[in-house]
Amino acid sequence: MDVHRASFCFLLLCLQVRSSSRAEEQHFYDYPGETVTITCVFSSPGTWRMFCRENCEGENVLIKTSEKEKKRKRYKTEYKSSKSNFRLDVSISDLTLSDSGLYTCGLGGSSSVSYHQFRLVVADALLDGTKDRRLFKETGSSLTVACSVSDPGRTKLFCRGGCDGDRILVQTDGVKGQMGRYRIESKERSSEAVLYVSIKQLTWSDSGLYRCHLDVPNWPDPYVEFTLSVTDALVDGTKVQHIVKPAGSSLTVACSVSDPGRTKLFCRGGCDGDRILVQT
Repeated sequence: MDVHRASFCFLLLCLQVRSSSRAEEQHFYDYPGETVTITCVFSSPGTWRMFCRENCEGENVLIKTSEKEKKRKRYKTEYKSSKSNFRLDVSISDLTLSDSGLYTCGLGGSSSVSYHQFRLVVADALLDGTKDRRLFKETGSSLTVACSVSDPGRTKLFCRGGCDGDRILVQTDGVKGQMGRYRIESKERSSEAVLYVSIKQLTWSDSGLYRCHLDVPNWPDPYVEFTLSVTDALVDGTKVQHIVKPAGSSLTVACSVSDPGRTKLFCRGGCDGDRILVQT
């Protein structure tokens, strides 16, 4: 395929991606530091392959190649063909939270293009219930937690506090379920089951205790609990952060430090004399 025709097909695919409804996009989940590989299956071959994210423009084009196998930084594509179908395996290594988002894998020929879209969700934390865990998130952001349990169970529940009555946010007997801002999806990995629970568009009122819960007949129900604190900002000391709040409102900030220390202080300006607001 000549360069001009390949560019035209690539442009056509980008236009289709931007105008798609995304109603049927599939979700895939993984953890920070892992490598994820997604297989895209097509009914017809392609002379060039593309892997991109979001609008598939500029830096969002991760790989565009006519080679069967291509690697670029943390991204990789591998094209495989058989009598019945044509596969494009796309991979991302050393996952980070910022890798979460919408992705497209596509094939192009002399006059046509085809593509699949999927959403990758990199969990904020992997919890197994062996210790208490407190998570901090900013208002307006989203949270996804992976809960590792030994039994896949039958009914999966995501609850606020105990799992009864109105405290059940979403439940399903299938693989996934969603209710408003809340979502739950189960995956089996090796000998364990992992429940991925998500909350979108976090507000201060979302702060509290949550539970991933499995209903196992004739057996104690396994569950994993975590505490969520929704704050105005997450501060790690790498830069000065300006926070604007209306008069009469409240402020909560999460400060990340490398050493827990012994004495904790909250100060206005320097931490001496009357400028120490509270210490413990």
